[in-house]
Amino acid sequence: MKASMVLLAVLCGIPALVGAATGQITYTLEKTASPTADQSDAYVRIEKAMDSALGYYNALTTIRKAIRVQYDASVPTADASSNGTLRFGSSRSYMVVSTAMHEIAHTVGVGTTAEYQALMANGVFTGTRATATLREITGDNTAVLKGDAQHIWPYGINYASEVKSATDLVNHCKIIESLYKDLFRESIAFVGRIRSRSTGQCMVRTGTTLAMGACDDATSLVRLVAMGDTDTDYRVEFGDRVIDVPSQSTTPGTKIGLYEWNRGTNQKLRIEGGSPTTGTVVQLRMVHSSLRLEAVGNGVVQNPASSGTAAQSWEFLDPTTASLAPHPRTNFVRHGYGTSMDALGRTIRESRSPWTSLGH
Repeated sequence: MKASMVLLAVLCGIPALVGAATGQITYTLEKTASPTADQSDAYVRIEKAMDSALGYYNALTTIRKAIRVQYDASVPTADASSNGTLRFGSSRSYMVVSTAMHEIAHTVGVGTTAEYQALMANGVFTGTRATATLREITGDNTAVLKGDAQHIWPYGINYASEVKSATDLVNHCKIIESLYKDLFRESIAFVGRIRSRSTGQCMVRTGTTLAMGACDDATSLVRLVAMGDTDTDYRVEFGDRVIDVPSQSTTPGTKIGLYEWNRGTNQKLRIEGGSPTTGTVVQLRMVHSSLRLEAVGNGVVQNPASSGTAAQSWEFLDPTTASLAPHPRTNFVRHGYGTSMDALGRTIRESRSPWTSLGH
């Protein structure tokens, strides 16, 4: 766990889970060039809420998402979409960590995706992972996660009075982590480095491009995410970007790049000849083109399979050095962790209805 995560965990009461700080959720707050007094005040409150929310999510989940946050005074409460847009309205009572966490859940699929709707039946979310997590939290082996077309409960943080302590926020993260895996069948398969057997160099991120470079460079740290329960596809994450074949090209020799995750088959690959474990040598094949990744010069290209080409052989290396850090920024570091941060960061309004008090 990163030092900043540990500090936030201590101050906010988050259990210091070993190896849990692998979340890759980032946000960008869109601001006007010349804000009014109202906008300036809103920006400060929204950043505090989002910083604290990311502190929980990135310490307790493995979810990755790039979120665009907006202040829109016309929004009654707050809302969010699976496309990553999250909006706060003018009411200050919603510019708090519990609302931010509720809306982040919408951005990662709760009530906003076909996968969610497919697993919601007769008022019960039927995902096995989320159900097992709820039963572990409650100690009730008959407990079910209830819901509707938009929300889940318990631990959906659908209204202010649901949050009694920081433990409720922790349990929210546990449920959303498991629910996300139910929706998209994703799990972390490997964290470390990928080295070419022909050059001895590793894949590295150079700004927003993929290159070959030193294996002891922090930019060579990757996260390999498995997708699917059978016939597993993978994506290779360098912070907020993944390996990507530009324009979905199927042309041999096309240079591989990095791009935001959009679930395209040109961002998915298969592993041939082994499993994603330290020391294993494999070949990596792009799903959309069936071409293998090959180290060429200072870059990586896709080419037809060739058993005699060492440049198409890749080895998984242990991370050995600094922990994986999200790109491009970690908002909760910038504001610090003084006594002004409320672990819950909220103003309770019990008079509002359950489905509007924290927004949609």
